[in-house]
Amino acid sequence: MTNKKLTKKQEDVLAFVKGAIEKSGNAPTVREVQAEIGCASPMGAVSHLASLERKGYIRKVEGKKRGIVLVMDGKGKPLEDIVQVPLVGNVACGMPIFAEELIEEWIPLSTKLLRSDPTDIFMLRAKGDSMNLAGIDDGDFVIVRKQNTADEGDKVVALLGTEATVKKFHRTKEGITFIPMSTNPEHKELVPEAGTFMIQGKIVGVIKNYNS
Repeated sequence: MTNKKLTKKQEDVLAFVKGAIEKSGNAPTVREVQAEIGCASPMGAVSHLASLERKGYIRKVEGKKRGIVLVMDGKGKPLEDIVQVPLVGNVACGMPIFAEELIEEWIPLSTKLLRSDPTDIFMLRAKGDSMNLAGIDDGDFVIVRKQNTADEGDKVVALLGTEATVKKFHRTKEGITFIPMSTNPEHKELVPEAGTFMIQGKIVGVIKNYNS
């Protein structure tokens, strides 16, 4: 039977991983773990992570730079605050958001980052700079709550024709306007005709992607 008791160094690594996920939604990289615990080489961090996985505290997702999923806390208690959220490649007209063919991968997120039922949450990768004044930059991961309505000022994912866009929702007497929040003057307001757009969800969080 595997000894699940942790060494002091393994406890430090586990605490660092847990803190990173709770703070940003992203697990640390091997080199970030190395820097945190002062290993001479990345292999030291790899060894500690392998021990944590063998003892059942974490699970590693192959092929992902930040693919560490917490399974148990430092006391060996199973965690219930990490959920797998679908990263959707494209939002297509007439196709359910959670359709299997639209999901690129599943991302582990702390429920502390979510404000609603995690089964209604999906993620998109932001493209371009049309919402950089709202803190959404190219390559960032946008956390979205699935819903088909919006209130004034909500930041939403909307489907206009066959194109998905992230904009601020604004209602006027004449209709609906989708407003960019950008330092780039090339981005203009979008004023679709009634019946030509669909609200896909409201943005409830952003995870910065510093590797993009």
